Amino acid sequence: VAAMAAQGSSSGGQAQAGAGGCLVIICIEASESLVEPMCTTADLQQELVPYVLSQSLQNPAFLKLTKPERQMRVKNLTQKMLSGETGGVGEDEDGDIAPHRFWAHLRTKYGTRKGHLLQLLKLLEPSIRDKQVALLRFESEVDSPSMSLFVRASEPCSGVTAGVANAARRDFAPGSFSVGVLSEWLQDSFSGRRAPPLWSRFVLECRRAGAAGFSEVRALVVCTAAQSIDTTPDAIGLAAHAFHHESKVVPYISSVSFGPQCSERLAAMSELCAWTGGHSFNVNDPSSLQPAAEGLSSHLFSCQTQAKDFHERRLYYGQKQALGTCYLPLPRLVQSDATAAVPMSPSASAKTRSVADLLRSGLGNKFDGTVPSESMLMVLSETTVAMPRRWGRSLRCWREHRELRDVVFGEPGGLGLELD
Repeated sequence: VAAMAAQGSSSGGQAQAGAGGCLVIICIEASESLVEPMCTTADLQQELVPYVLSQSLQNPAFLKLTKPERQMRVKNLTQKMLSGETGGVGEDEDGDIAPHRFWAHLRTKYGTRKGHLLQLLKLLEPSIRDKQVALLRFESEVDSPSMSLFVRASEPCSGVTAGVANAARRDFAPGSFSVGVLSEWLQDSFSGRRAPPLWSRFVLECRRAGAAGFSEVRALVVCTAAQSIDTTPDAIGLAAHAFHHESKVVPYISSVSFGPQCSERLAAMSELCAWTGGHSFNVNDPSSLQPAAEGLSSHLFSCQTQAKDFHERRLYYGQKQALGTCYLPLPRLVQSDATAAVPMSPSASAKTRSVADLLRSGLGNKFDGTVPSESMLMVLSETTVAMPRRWGRSLRCWREHRELRDVVFGEPGGLGLELD
């Protein structure tokens, strides 16, 4: 009952803040990699041996050992560091190095996804502070679903599960958003129960925003896990269909992914953002935070960005869908707009025809606009000749194929001025 009352009060607060305004939804993936150092395997190997040797040489007991004993001790310490930071809190009786000191050193030098996230939101705070903000903390599984994921994704059937879902959500009234409060909220999440997955709750938030009277929803999705099943192309495609058919307000989504990500997942998230009218960013080092924050501030969270600006990007993606060049089979979002509902004149419909259709109707012969010919592939795959010479050779092959005269070499045929 308390959870239902809290949920009702939250919906009531949204209703008071709605009435044609803008709601900002920030979805943060609270995975285990959020606090891991952002270093590659090569960086880890580069840091491990010098750190172990430097710390070992500072131990007087290590210097008294024989050479084979020193080698064995360094090997054991290296394995202990690679096993993670759960090997001990402090130094043991033999004076070995505690693993958590090494991992703290890596966090200090390379940073963490949580640190980059807080730095990004700190740069975005002036643009977000004056808006109604809803935070969603989500956590999925790696590679494949589990029983825990099914339980967390189900509708709450008790006060405990409803409390877990409410604990993974937080509202900020206009003018009250603070990165410090968000940092404490994220820190408390690691000591409690795991948060539910993203997309079903995201769609529910958009439905509530439409019922509360918000005219638009601008969302930022922060991805921290490289193999989360929430960011697979199939999951993103299902989420787009859910937004289109179940949500009263289709949000303008932009995304930020931290660390190396799979190219298929990045392409799927980029398509979802383009479909809704937003942008997608991938941040691997701190130098990329400032440009990403500037892009989000000027496009997603700026008061000067109006609905027509987002609609322009949606129309552009709709044109890509008409050409069949999209990566995901997403629904046609622009058809629900008023401009797409107006019947098109014959001249306007002729302008939207593809290049291949125009060539087929104009030339009156068969034209394949998707598969290149074998001769074209042979010319394009040539790598031993410089680009100008390759271009000249392709022109000469084309002239020979059309039986046109080559003025330079004096070959028989037409002069080559009639180009139908």
